Amino acid sequence: MTQKLLATFVSLVPVTSFAQFTATQAVTFAVTETFSAPALPAKNASGAIVANSPLVFENEFSTTRSSVTTSTYEYGSKMFTARISNREILLALVDEKVIDNITGYSLAFVSSVSVNGIDDGKLMCVHKTRPSVDVSAYISFHSELEGEATTSITTKITTENSTTATSSNRISGSLSRRERIEISFFKIDDSEHRVLLGINNSTERTHTALVSGASRTVFVPGASSITNISGSSGDNSSERSGYGLMEGRITAANSVVTLTPVTP
Repeated sequence: MTQKLLATFVSLVPVTSFAQFTATQAVTFAVTETFSAPALPAKNASGAIVANSPLVFENEFSTTRSSVTTSTYEYGSKMFTARISNREILLALVDEKVIDNITGYSLAFVSSVSVNGIDDGKLMCVHKTRPSVDVSAYISFHSELEGEATTSITTKITTENSTTATSSNRISGSLSRRERIEISFFKIDDSEHRVLLGINNSTERTHTALVSGASRTVFVPGASSITNISGSSGDNSSERSGYGLMEGRITAANSVVTLTPVTP
């Protein structure tokens, strides 16, 4: 997902036939947040249950019988797990007024390459008939951490014709990578900043397209997943005790590729 992907792209494609490259990967969030929620019915100072009141973590009350006063303190919590899927994220972005509703919107990871280099990509809200919305200020991915392993096989064959003064490249190969990744959640569910860690399992594949009338093969993002996600949720309110535990996985589909020729 976060793109160190395409690291060899610039060196493999001649500048004279370079193209603007855009890769769009559909993203699926399957994350849960588990926290301690209140479990006791609210009681008044005499120990009577207060009707139509939300559950609470604790009660303190006193009762007096035959000149004997008994003071009681009680505490109760229950473990509660909330789902954070694409729908919950889109609804939270509606609350933040980033989008006006969730109809027709989906989440995608979009990255691009130009003659100036390769970007790291962004999480976007994409729509079939509306402009895409950058939501990386709310959820972002950072892979510049220590710890990675790769499997890479690449072959480049260049054929030059001295008679016609033309050349062609044929490139094949694949890459798979495992690396530590950091996921930052901002403002989702009105909570504090959340930072999660996971393992990014990314791949690259080759894609062939016509650029300025010539066939060019480039490396593009393949399917990927972030697994072993864990971290704490930054929320400490009357509805929960302390900070919760977040865990799960995030997956990205094979990229849909767009190549638009540009003038160097």
